[in-house]
Amino acid sequence: MTSKKILSIEKLIGVLTSIFSYIAMGMLLGLMFLGAVDVIGRYFFRSPIMGALEISEILLAGVAFFGWGYTQAIKGHVTVKIIVSRFSHKAQVILDFSNSLLMLLIMGLILWQGVETAISYWRSNRWIAVINVPMFPFQLFVPIGALVFCLVLMVQIVHLFSGMRKED
Repeated sequence: MTSKKILSIEKLIGVLTSIFSYIAMGMLLGLMFLGAVDVIGRYFFRSPIMGALEISEILLAGVAFFGWGYTQAIKGHVTVKIIVSRFSHKAQVILDFSNSLLMLLIMGLILWQGVETAISYWRSNRWIAVINVPMFPFQLFVPIGALVFCLVLMVQIVHLFSGMRKED
């Protein structure tokens, strides 16, 4: 693949991660408003929002899973490099490369099982009784988040691999 194609794919994945991070931010905003309105309704008007807990759980899942890819793209996940920082640059790149491959494998498994679970929920026609909506669409948060995470990891692995090849 040419470097021009890789850059265009990388840019597309960057746009995708940004879109999902904005969706996650919107869900977080909705979660905050839902919580505030539910508390106000419960304590001042004795009328809480029916299904507020279930809606909050859905929104919280969306915030977590849709933010995965963006967090990986900006390297925002927690890392501890007390020992690794003392290694040579080449050893650090090799370690980052192997960690990224392992993470890609794990996220691939999460993606696969997330799709399996979503299909299972769709086939069994499971519903959230309190708010009377199907569970299937919300089960897709996991595989969608894992897919975006995998795409970001693939781009990072290509960069790490090209960095390892330049040092040889």
